[in-house]
Amino acid sequence: YEEKRADYEAFWPNLNAFVKYGVLQDKIFASVMTRKVIFEDLYGNYKTIREYLGTEASSDKDKEKTTVYYSSDAIEQAHYIEIFKKCSLNALLFDHVIDQPFLRRQEMVHPNTEFVRIDSKCEALLQGYLNEGVEAKVTLLTDKINAALGDRLGKMELKITNLEVESISTLIINDEKARRMADMLEIYGMINPNDNNAKELQSRSKLLVNLNNEIIKHVLASSGDEADLILHQLFDLALMSQGSLDPQDVEGFIQRSEA
Repeated sequence: YEEKRADYEAFWPNLNAFVKYGVLQDKIFASVMTRKVIFEDLYGNYKTIREYLGTEASSDKDKEKTTVYYSSDAIEQAHYIEIFKKCSLNALLFDHVIDQPFLRRQEMVHPNTEFVRIDSKCEALLQGYLNEGVEAKVTLLTDKINAALGDRLGKMELKITNLEVESISTLIINDEKARRMADMLEIYGMINPNDNNAKELQSRSKLLVNLNNEIIKHVLASSGDEADLILHQLFDLALMSQGSLDPQDVEGFIQRSEA
């Protein structure tokens, strides 16, 4: 089996699109091949969806609500991939043009399986929590962020928490269903691809701020222009990590970086 699996994986890059297209187009072919479709994970290994979930074909877990985390672009979502690795988490690469139709087909056939991109709904995986007695810090940091960023936050929800991974300062998380709607509107020309504000309004984003991070602790101890500068810089970096920093904000980021 191991030799056959090795050969199968070696040929998979050439078979990938044809197999997935066959699954989408032919029910008989799908009944045989769907469970044999493999995806590369974040660590360079190939896995079927069942292998990723750790379920067997006859398992009762098929009836449980399960989540498959995926990346649609390893370069654009590199920051989130690194965070997943730091947290010893895994996701599958759905980076072929046919993967999105395949994903939606799987959700229809297996309604208990939810596919979530790694920049969506991942705060629970990062084990966020708030200790008792930090209400004053949360209030102070909320006031500083609102005062510094003001209208730049737009409709973005602010969530302050403690994360186990101290290196994360800020992170933008999107609602999966709303993000898919924004992507669809962009495809059909109803949203300008360069209009990040419109996409942000549609995708219901959340700004996650980590109280456990040293830079955020420094912001809490700072005041005035220094705190404002740091918060703007962190917000710009969070936007850049998902490719949504507006062109008009790039100059401000460069000037603050060189100051």
